[in-house]
Amino acid sequence: MRYGVILLLLVCLPIVFAADIQIITNDAVYLSSDIITQIPDPVAPGQYAEIWVSFENKGARNVIDLQVEFVETFPFTLHPAEQPVKSYSLVPGGARGQEGIIVKYRVFVDATSVEGEHDFTIRYKHADTRSWVEQDYAIDVRTKDPLVDLDITTIPEKITAGQPFDLVLSVNNLAGAALHNIRFTLDIASPFVTLGSTNEQAIITAPARQQSNTTFSLITQGDADEAVYEMPLTMVWEDSQGNEYDKNVSFGIVLEEEPLLVPNIEESEVVMRGNKGQVVISISNVGVEEVKFVTLTILEGEGYQVISSPNVYLGNIDSDDFENAQYDMYATSKEDFVPLQATLTYKDALNNPYAQNITLTLPLYSASQAKRFGLLETGNPVASYISFVVLIFCLLFWLLMLFDLYKRKLPRYQRLLWFALVILTTIFGAVVYYFLVKRKG
Repeated sequence: MRYGVILLLLVCLPIVFAADIQIITNDAVYLSSDIITQIPDPVAPGQYAEIWVSFENKGARNVIDLQVEFVETFPFTLHPAEQPVKSYSLVPGGARGQEGIIVKYRVFVDATSVEGEHDFTIRYKHADTRSWVEQDYAIDVRTKDPLVDLDITTIPEKITAGQPFDLVLSVNNLAGAALHNIRFTLDIASPFVTLGSTNEQAIITAPARQQSNTTFSLITQGDADEAVYEMPLTMVWEDSQGNEYDKNVSFGIVLEEEPLLVPNIEESEVVMRGNKGQVVISISNVGVEEVKFVTLTILEGEGYQVISSPNVYLGNIDSDDFENAQYDMYATSKEDFVPLQATLTYKDALNNPYAQNITLTLPLYSASQAKRFGLLETGNPVASYISFVVLIFCLLFWLLMLFDLYKRKLPRYQRLLWFALVILTTIFGAVVYYFLVKRKG
């Protein structure tokens, strides 16, 4: 048996040596090519990649005048600076055949291409070939991290306390392949509550370069404050290869409440035409939130004049509270009322500015109406009677002194002087006449 194995080896060795000698001495030209690498791998749609292709001459004879051409086919195009055909004068053969050459191309991947493996063609020819020899290769086109754009809107756009609303999540799949099993989880906290659903929603498939929507139904608590609330959101999805991705984001929801201020004339000393006095205007906050930086300005108008400053700063007014603004005015209107024109400026809790034009009606009365309504003091009846009696007594006394002066015999110039004094100074002159003339004589 041992001798048989030795004999078999002696028979086979000449055949092996003969084969080696035949390969080395063969004059045939034999080129082999292969893609070495692509950078990056994978390459995303809309990006450039470098393709490295090697050529080795496994024949014994050198390859002369090698030309290599990149054939542009969708979705691949060459960089503008790249030449599609590259020439090489010599590719060594024989013992140096393993050195070979490396051909590099910078290739752009069309942004509209879908994810997956895409073929491209490289062809070559040399002095010993009559036509081009084509070779196909594959490039892996895929987005490493699928691009997902998320738009968040509310319906209605302005949300108030106690109002239900829809939170719409719009997924814009910017990748070149569909995304699957997109799951959303809202970290809901006060003052928001889900309505008719849980805090989780899902989209089964989001087609490439399309928008897909899902909706959460929410409601705010009735006593919620006007503010900006942060809402955390977790998003999980899978790409076309089954790879899972996740993203944690947060967004703001603005809870607004329209301020509601009610102006009113609280009291007025101006009750008749020609009156000058103080007018007090109250501003009441009947909304649910505080209003800030409140300023009331009385504008110029017909029928009144503002004697004091027309601008009064009231500051902040809490909900269910009021502040007063005082003005000194003069009424000139001939009508039964004066339309006061004013502007009210303020800001809400979110510092949104507001300006409100208002008209307040200031009523005017006749003297009798003012007295009847208690707007003018009518006086004490007893005091009025006493005043009346005193007035009658003074009038009678004055007439008696005039009559006495008329009858009394006095020099002409004295009579004229006393008449002038009594008539011009009335009761005062009558009293002086009584003590200096009548009583003495």
